[in-house]
Amino acid sequence: MRNEFTAIVEQDGPWYIAYCAEVPGANGQGKSREECLTNLRDGIALIDRGIAFNGVILISATLNLETIWSRSDDLVYELELPTYAADAWYHKKVAADLQKKDLRAFLKEVEGFAMGEYSTALNKGDALTPDERKQTIDKLARYTGLEPRFIDNCDLRFDVGQFTRELLRDKRLTIGRLDGRLTGPSPLNPGERSEFDPSNTLIRPPFQATFMNYVRGELGYKTDMVYYVSGGIMPWDYGHITESPWKTRALNDWSP
Repeated sequence: MRNEFTAIVEQDGPWYIAYCAEVPGANGQGKSREECLTNLRDGIALIDRGIAFNGVILISATLNLETIWSRSDDLVYELELPTYAADAWYHKKVAADLQKKDLRAFLKEVEGFAMGEYSTALNKGDALTPDERKQTIDKLARYTGLEPRFIDNCDLRFDVGQFTRELLRDKRLTIGRLDGRLTGPSPLNPGERSEFDPSNTLIRPPFQATFMNYVRGELGYKTDMVYYVSGGIMPWDYGHITESPWKTRALNDWSP
């Protein structure tokens, strides 16, 4: 029996996107109209056999790049604070009474502060009274292990590079960005930001060696091409995106 369906095809920059209103969940995409329709047919065939796409797994995905790259507003500082606190708790740098708390309970408290008092303080800007500023600095110092003077000089705002360098400065260590539990020796210069990621340099060699052994040994794929664990593929092609990429919301970009 031959079934016929209506395909709706749209072009988004160099890509073609197709879907079928009669078969919910059936989608296709490709760099040509033909490839797009072929993928759509395959999707419809799978659904017809009872195999339907029913979820998405996001691996290290950022749906709003503004929350990690842009400093145009204060949201990014509020979202990063609980991670800083978790790192500080692990390295025993938070206030003594907080160090005794369970990590989950501690982070719940920090999250409430980040989206509450801290957010309010940042939004007030220069309208923040001296007492309010001191209270905010004192709490940030308790939660992050950073010196109050450093927090004050940063105007209550510090990024990942500053935090990873500053937390264990007294020990001349830099903590990892990918994994804040790991540390490495800081460079001799008294720079404000970390210049490398200890967690990347410690994790990459065994991970890359294991992956290459699997690819070459078990899969039998042998090549002299460089395998980039992270980065190395530049420049990025944002295609039809005309505005600054770190201000582009991924979900909006991929919506039909």
